[in-house]
This record gives sequence, C-alpha cells and structure tokens, in this order.
Amino acid sequence: MVVKQTHIGSGLRFNPYQWLNFNETAAETIAVPEWVPDHVADLIFLLSRRAPRVPGRFDCLMRLANDTNLEIVWDEIFKTRRENYKTTDDYLHPVRANEKYLLREYLALRDHYVEILRNERRSLDAERLASSFPSTNSGIPNSQQLAAAYLFSALLYYAEDTHRPLVTTAKRLATDQKQVVPLIRDLKVSASKLRKLGLKKEAEQVDAILARCEKHLHQLKDIYIVLGRGKGNLQVRGCVVHFGELMHELFGKRLKGCVERLVHCALPDQDVKNVNAIIRNHFPPSAN
Repeated sequence: MVVKQTHIGSGLRFNPYQWLNFNETAAETIAVPEWVPDHVADLIFLLSRRAPRVPGRFDCLMRLANDTNLEIVWDEIFKTRRENYKTTDDYLHPVRANEKYLLREYLALRDHYVEILRNERRSLDAERLASSFPSTNSGIPNSQQLAAAYLFSALLYYAEDTHRPLVTTAKRLATDQKQVVPLIRDLKVSASKLRKLGLKKEAEQVDAILARCEKHLHQLKDIYIVLGRGKGNLQVRGCVVHFGELMHELFGKRLKGCVERLVHCALPDQDVKNVNAIIRNHFPPSAN
C-alpha cells in the first residue's frame, strides 16, 4: 500500500509562508502538487522565499517540485507492509539513518532564516517562523518524512550544480596521486636541508606546505566519486553512484528504481538512456 498525503481542495497546496518577505523574495504565489510529502512541501515553500538569491534556483526548485518522476520516488518511500492481506503502519523501506541528524538538518534552514530575520531586527517575524515551521499540515516530523526532505535537498543541490561531487575514474585518480607523491618526497628533503642550515622558520613553512599536500593526498578519494571501468556518460554514472549510496545511507538499500528516477530529475539535459545498465553495473543483484 502507498501512503498518500491528503489535502482538501484542487490537488494543490499553497505556500503557508507567503507572509515571509526578504529583499530578494519572488512575488509569485507558488503551489505544489498534493502528492509531494508534507515536510518536502514545507521545505520547498520556505526555500522559495529566498530562492532568487541563487541564480536559477527558483526555476530549478519549481521544476523538481512538479516532476512526476519524484511522485514515483515518494510513493516507493512511503509504501507500507501488508500482513494477512491487511495494510500495516510499518514502512516497507524504513529509515536506517539517524533520526536526530535528519531532524537537525531539516530544521537548519528554518534556523538560518530565523537568524537572518533577527539580524534585520524583525524579531516578531523570527518568532513567527520559529513557531510555524514545520506547518500544521505537516504534523510532528517522523523519520520517513525527514528522510524524504533530506533526499530532496540533496537532489536540489545536485540539480543546480552547487554541491555536485566531482567524478573521476580510478585510473585518473591514480595519476593524480602519482603527481602528488614526488612533490611530498621533495618537500621532506627540502625541510630536512633547511633545518641542517639552521633555517628553522623556513623549514616550518615547508612543513606546513607538506602537511597540506599529505592531507590532499588522503582526501582525493573523498573529493571524487571514483568509478571503475564501465560504459556510459561519466557524469551520469557518477550521479547513479551518488544517489545509490545516498539511498543506501537513508534506507539501508539502494532502491534502484528510485535511483533511476532521481538521475532523470538531477540531470534533465543529459542522455540518461543507459541508467538501468549503469545501475546493474555498479550495484549488482547481490548489493541491496
């Protein structure tokens, strides 16, 4: 069974934070489809009030809010189990991530806006926002709703390319590492020679550069999504891996059908015809 959000009216929900104005606030009164999860809708409504600060964010936000690919993703995330031909309240894909972390991340945007309002000496507006987010339609945050909101935030940042991870191949990464290793070796020799000459201050400066190079070497794998051999667009393959791992982090399984839909949402201008093949290549049947 799929848990649906119920809202009376025309099938649309309108922004409960329309009163919240910033210098860059869009004039439009926006609405989202009723199939958007409650906490995701609140996130969209709140983000829309300052979206024009980031070029292209408002359009990207509205595109994702109405993308029917996400309706399928939300349906899958909110499916419940059936036992003895009866529906239960247990989710088919319960959240495995830490609920306190998800709640903290969810409320971070509200707290950021509250701080802005206080800095602008709008204390009444700050108190109103602090007490009204999440909206009364959303009720008390639960893990499933919080995970959906976290997933939507990650998708928005990826789609607008503000926090998109870099993608490389294992071969290219090895080449980058090989370029750094000789530099580290030469710096160690230089620092040693400077100390022998009594140039302690200069040696410490070289040590500081050396430490940064060593840190960079260790962080290379964290900076990149590293791909093995495979066919297909490198950016699409990286997107598949990124959202596959994110779904695994949230739900303990990669939900490959959802990953395919998320890739279509994140990279609408890319040729994503081979997503299923990429998913099978990176996440074989033995992987959740």
